Amino acid sequence: MADNTEKTPTPDRFHNPFGERVGALDHLNQRDLEGAVERESEKIGELGGPAGSLPGESDSGEADEAPVRGEEGHGEGAEAPLSEPDAFSAAIDDAKRKLKVGHSVDPDQFDDIAFDGRNFYDRGADNIWRLLAGGMVTSMLKVRGFSDRAAKGQTASPLDRAKHTILKHRRVDGAAPFLYHKNDIFVRGGRKFLNTSTVSIMEPASSVGAWGQHFPLIAQVYDNVFAKPIYRDLFLAWFKRFYESAEEGELAPGQALAMVGPIHCYKSWTIHKVLKPAMGGFADFSSMASGDAGGFTADVFESPLAVIDDARGASSEEKRNQYAAQIKKLVANPVHAYHKKFETPTEISWSGRVVLALNDDPFSIRLMPNLEISNADKMIAVYMKSWEDHPPSEVFKNIETTELPHFLAWIKAWNPPKEVLDERGRYGIRPIIAEEVQERIFQSSLAYSIQEKLAEWWARRTASERKTPFVGTASAILDELGNCFRSSPEQMRGITHTILSARLRELVSRGDLGVDVVKRGPKSKKSLQFSIFLPWVEPKGDVTYDSTEKSVS
Repeated sequence: MADNTEKTPTPDRFHNPFGERVGALDHLNQRDLEGAVERESEKIGELGGPAGSLPGESDSGEADEAPVRGEEGHGEGAEAPLSEPDAFSAAIDDAKRKLKVGHSVDPDQFDDIAFDGRNFYDRGADNIWRLLAGGMVTSMLKVRGFSDRAAKGQTASPLDRAKHTILKHRRVDGAAPFLYHKNDIFVRGGRKFLNTSTVSIMEPASSVGAWGQHFPLIAQVYDNVFAKPIYRDLFLAWFKRFYESAEEGELAPGQALAMVGPIHCYKSWTIHKVLKPAMGGFADFSSMASGDAGGFTADVFESPLAVIDDARGASSEEKRNQYAAQIKKLVANPVHAYHKKFETPTEISWSGRVVLALNDDPFSIRLMPNLEISNADKMIAVYMKSWEDHPPSEVFKNIETTELPHFLAWIKAWNPPKEVLDERGRYGIRPIIAEEVQERIFQSSLAYSIQEKLAEWWARRTASERKTPFVGTASAILDELGNCFRSSPEQMRGITHTILSARLRELVSRGDLGVDVVKRGPKSKKSLQFSIFLPWVEPKGDVTYDSTEKSVS
């Protein structure tokens, strides 16, 4: 064996037993480390010895005697320093550790990658998580130094081990937006989700003034477009709860908001100039509510606001009921099906807000859900009026940057009046429906149409018949109406005794409309009967149809 030409190795280098110098591993790049380990592994295999043994050594570790050295060498019979296997073994082990050969990879290296069992996700420089193609994952890991070549004698490459570590330590059950949550990972129902939300609220101004002090235009709008002051307070309280809970990172549940009124009452303006920039965006809810979204719900659940405007009305009672069911579901249900194209469907929590901006004409108002008992606490509705001498739209051009932050600061400092708060309720705000909205909903409803038909029928009855109430079941009343409108049967089309019974009960609930339910005992097996008495309806002279004579006294 050749003598060592250096008496003392430099600290950053060591000698291998084959006469090659290998630089300090700390200064090698991934490719150099990989090549070094592979070369040394090949040489060890050619020499037939186990890793760490010297040329000519037996497996038992016995070494040949070293030759006599000169003055500067060791004494006769002493082993040369290079006959010790420890330095080489330690170097190979260190190289293996750096190459992650035979060892697990540190999961912290992949805190910007996640895997849901089907797709990879990458956190960009803007801290937003996005879908990542499988090929790009491989490229990303190679750039980070993980080669796809397995070292001699190894079954997995460093790239394979990196992906295995991602599979084991960066696995999530799904990826979905969790609005305003401050963490990348959130747990719901024992399942772990990657938060892909991209929305954030607008920051409020640092100082707070009086109402309208730093936001005069916004204050002017809201001082002039609400039909009653309580409607303005109701809207502001609803918005305050929404904004402040978003700022805290955990949205509190809230009712759907309906803004109803004629044109030029700043309904759409409120959505686009206040709610959207303050909360970070909105989505059109019309397609999902009507069942035309094809099952894909991502657009709505990635947004804090699900908006329906009056451009798409409910053309039928069935469609209106479908809209109402979807709105109720969004407001009341804590969990929803989230499905984005090309991604794994999952379930998420969504506590955003449904907002309806509706004109007060009979067609547009049909988008309002039926205000039955099950919907009563899930809606608030404010009635707005036109602002006749409103300023031109140009003055509001930059209001999002000039006034909105100050308005948000005022909202945070404002204490809503108790008359609009519901401290014991789930949603925190009283479920007030403006009287003007209730009346317009009724006037566009089937119940109102039934009331008109009852008035027409009553006007055609004989003088003696009009002196006492008509008492009968829904079927008996349906027969009476059918005979009354036999010359125009289209007026009764689609009205069954079941539908008529439901609408009659709706008229009863409104009161003072001349329709009531006949009381019966708790054990009575008689069918439900209604009493109809409309003395204020002007008669039309002689009866123009044959009475069925099915009234029951």
